Amino acid sequence: MTAFGVRNIQISGPSWLGFDDNFEIVAKVPPGATKNDVNVMLQNLLIERFGLVFHREMKDLPAYELLIARNGPKLKRSVENPDAKERTVDEIRKLGTDQNGLPKLPEGRPLHMFMFGPNGHKEIAATQQTTRDICTEVEVDLGRPCVDHTGLTGKYDYALAFSLPGGPPGIRLPFPPAPADAPSDPAPTLLTALQQELGLKLEEKKLPIELLVIDHLERNPTEN
Repeated sequence: MTAFGVRNIQISGPSWLGFDDNFEIVAKVPPGATKNDVNVMLQNLLIERFGLVFHREMKDLPAYELLIARNGPKLKRSVENPDAKERTVDEIRKLGTDQNGLPKLPEGRPLHMFMFGPNGHKEIAATQQTTRDICTEVEVDLGRPCVDHTGLTGKYDYALAFSLPGGPPGIRLPFPPAPADAPSDPAPTLLTALQQELGLKLEEKKLPIELLVIDHLERNPTEN
């Protein structure tokens, strides 16, 4: 994702590609190297050490289109404060919760916190997020590409609580299912929460998505 500037949902590769294999990279970045230079270095590492062979292609895929709901957006514009200090998790917890029981976050710095509960219940609190960032959240939670067609260009603070029956596709939840006699989860679906809380809506349709198709990749890298 970092090397090629794509999102997880844009990568088509072998079935084992995911979160089970972890590697350590020890490398020196030359002084003055730009972010793009480092990305190219990572591409070369994948090609040379993992035998990566790939191509790009456009494909019409089932996707979500993020739009402004009928009554308009309800997003809170972020307060920009480059001098805002970084807070620890304990300091953030001391700020308490909002009227919906979601954590309050300090303004002025980009933050994204989430927590899973039983049966796919998820809470998110975030600051300085774009609608493109919200699309990324949709992609993770619903397992489909999301294209931002809201036309909104600002950065926003938001909080959401919703239910994902079965949890996000392809991701093992860190919490076990709730006991059989537990009360049902009153949280709305993500689609409903987006519309009620943020004034945004999702529409399902097929959209052209650029894919990074992995034709070959070794699971184990070559030695130094």
